[in-house]
Amino acid sequence: MGRSSIPGIGKEEFELFDRNGDLEVVYTYGEYLRRYIDEVREVGAYPILFTLTPRDQWEEDGSARRKIGTFTDWIKAIGAEKNVPVVDLEDISAKKFEKFGKAKVKYMFYKDTIHTSAFGADNNARSAAEGIAACEASDLKQYLLPLDLPKQEFTREPGKPALIVTGDSTIQNSDSDPNGMWGWGSVLETVFDPEKITLVNAGKAGRSARTFLDEGRWDKVYNSIEPGDYVVIQFGHNDFGPVSAPPFRAELAGAGDENKNYFMPNKRMYQVVYTYGWYLRKFIGDVREKGGIPILLSITPRNEWPEGKMERRNDTYTTWCKEVVEQTGVDFIDMHNITADFFDTIGPEATKEYYKNDHTHTSRKGAERNAKSFAEGLKKANHPLAKYLK
Repeated sequence: MGRSSIPGIGKEEFELFDRNGDLEVVYTYGEYLRRYIDEVREVGAYPILFTLTPRDQWEEDGSARRKIGTFTDWIKAIGAEKNVPVVDLEDISAKKFEKFGKAKVKYMFYKDTIHTSAFGADNNARSAAEGIAACEASDLKQYLLPLDLPKQEFTREPGKPALIVTGDSTIQNSDSDPNGMWGWGSVLETVFDPEKITLVNAGKAGRSARTFLDEGRWDKVYNSIEPGDYVVIQFGHNDFGPVSAPPFRAELAGAGDENKNYFMPNKRMYQVVYTYGWYLRKFIGDVREKGGIPILLSITPRNEWPEGKMERRNDTYTTWCKEVVEQTGVDFIDMHNITADFFDTIGPEATKEYYKNDHTHTSRKGAERNAKSFAEGLKKANHPLAKYLK
């Protein structure tokens, strides 16, 4: 028998000897729930029953598997019998699984189909809160934090799609001093017509793909996407280096499915870290899930000139981006090489005015050059977003 109870909600029981040789009485699953409920009430507390969390298991019709006919029905039956509120956590999370799709649900579990990763735990916790908020038979809802989803701040105009760009300081920087450092996401109006499309710069200096996700910045973008929006994804300048040492922002190299569990001293906790390409695939899948159109960009080039040509990173980040393109079929603009090709034509001396303070961050003129490279790539690819260009 091990740790099992008798299936069902009846009054059956039987005796057995446990591993220590002691006699034990075993009851039905439902009878244990009855006893827990009674004991909670005896001390003046308020019991609430939850159905189980769903597993990463699927029916032939593509629906997430539920424990209907067994645990789910038993829990609801005991709730009705004992007049106890029931939150159907299984159904709330399973409905989300069906919307997310199998690929996204897969990384909500870790090592098996039962135990959740941090992504899955967050999803179940929110589902539980939503169930409590909707439960009229319990006043526990008064203790919940607001359930409003955080969103990227911008004004959406009816009938106009949004172009949301995500990335690091090469997309968003100080962007104020005409002679300072600028990100190309802040000069989108130099190539796009803001009368036709809403321009949103969601980039943040110093972020990698992982930290952009960890800090909740991607969630704000995800929660803001509406069908027909375009979302640009460009990371790479901050994604290299030690994973679990300052500045605590790197991922695993490559574009595969590898992951590793690291202890993060800055958070005093363990975290599963994935490859650079994995984070890109997650972002791409999230955009598509919301009905948006993802566009993947290779990183902006650095102002370095080995052997008289601008440095290219085609053997690392550009390669990994192209592998993600092969894996997902996402639209791809190779900004890295478009911009570098332009700088090769004008040479290192003339290129200096396009950068500010170092070899990575651009001046206002450099930001405009990168925005123009994006526009050129869209036109060459005959991309639907090109119709919004000036």
